Amino acid sequence: MIKILYTTATMLVMATLLSSLPAHAHGMDDRKKKDRKLSHRVSALAKRSAHRSSRSSRAKARRPDASLQAPTDALSLAFWRQRGHLPWPVDSRKVNMHFGLQTYMAGENDLKCNNLCICIGAKKDDPVKAVSDGVVDEVMDLGDGLAVLVQHGKYFTIYSDLSDVIVAKGQQIGAGDVLGLVGATGQLDFRIYDEHDIWMDPEKWLVK
Repeated sequence: MIKILYTTATMLVMATLLSSLPAHAHGMDDRKKKDRKLSHRVSALAKRSAHRSSRSSRAKARRPDASLQAPTDALSLAFWRQRGHLPWPVDSRKVNMHFGLQTYMAGENDLKCNNLCICIGAKKDDPVKAVSDGVVDEVMDLGDGLAVLVQHGKYFTIYSDLSDVIVAKGQQIGAGDVLGLVGATGQLDFRIYDEHDIWMDPEKWLVK
């Protein structure tokens, strides 16, 4: 009986502690799960969709400055040349969360998250537009929202947290074409990566 009471009390204390954490602390855990899910999916898609070079070339391309090296095929080169000049995928330019390692306070502890995207604040049902010419490589259901993956030669962009998608896999699209609508979260998660599974900071690619 004492053991049961102790266990119950422990559970109540844990529930109280969890409920006292800031809302974004719980959101960070959801974001980590979403990033892991997307990472696994897009890694497989990249291997399927993009041509793989030799082992030595892949190793060289994994250097931090690999995304700065000009590709040779026309579509990839066209995308690469827009670095720093890509249009924003939504009208808003408000970045709620930046790319890379983010730290947040949760009580007495710090929460860290290696964010693979930028989170752009927007309004529900705002149109989400392609930032460059390409082809829709996949439309994904993430459970709490939809995501569209677009291939631009050796580069890929991902637009997630959508409530609706109006494009289909295999569809050719142009820069500015509407892909779908911002979901109930009121923000768009926007990602850029290349065929070597290197995730890049979208803010360095978007126009200032």
